[in-house]
Amino acid sequence: PRPLMRSTGNGVGWQFGGGWGNSTNDGGYVLRGLELRGTGSTAGDHWGIWLVQNVRDVTLDDVVITNFGLGIHASGGSPHGVTRLTVRGGSISRNLSMGFLGTVSDSVFEGTLYEANNFSGSPMSHAIYASGGNRNTIRGNRFLNNSVVGGLCRGGNYTVHGNIDGLLIENNTIEVPAADWSCGGINVTAGYDYTESFRNVVVRGNTGDNLGQCLVCINSAPGAGIE
Repeated sequence: PRPLMRSTGNGVGWQFGGGWGNSTNDGGYVLRGLELRGTGSTAGDHWGIWLVQNVRDVTLDDVVITNFGLGIHASGGSPHGVTRLTVRGGSISRNLSMGFLGTVSDSVFEGTLYEANNFSGSPMSHAIYASGGNRNTIRGNRFLNNSVVGGLCRGGNYTVHGNIDGLLIENNTIEVPAADWSCGGINVTAGYDYTESFRNVVVRGNTGDNLGQCLVCINSAPGAGIE
């Protein structure tokens, strides 16, 4: 059985990297075959994993993250931010707001189940919400019943805003029982109050079922490939 690491408070389960403003060259961590379980608290910092400031080479392999306010939070900043994060296998499920929130580069999210995140169904919350980051891959994940309230998906599944150069989204499956118009599938769209662009984007081989306005919504992405 998976070793169970249970949060007993309202704070962070695991933190990688130093505090804000930290410049230490920090990295090289692996969590494998664990379950991290939160308390279900709505506290603003009740996060399963926090990657903060200048941390690299973190692998979450076959890890279950559930019942937190937010599953994984990556808060970067200069000079390097969070790089080379791998989330593979396992599940990020039943977190009150988002499964993943933040900015990473040179990272891979693959073969993972994102299920029933975003209890409120808010259009501002998503199973994965990336605010920038370059050269990332989202591959072979299953998004199941995220942002669903009263049988309707009302919020997001995979959403990207900001400025990005290099993004591959392929062979993912997004399933909800039914949807309001605001239910998003794959959204690579401008959403902030400054100039945004998405370059070298490829979206291919994805499948969506019962979504809202579109499976793939994309703009501000010159030369994007949709296959």
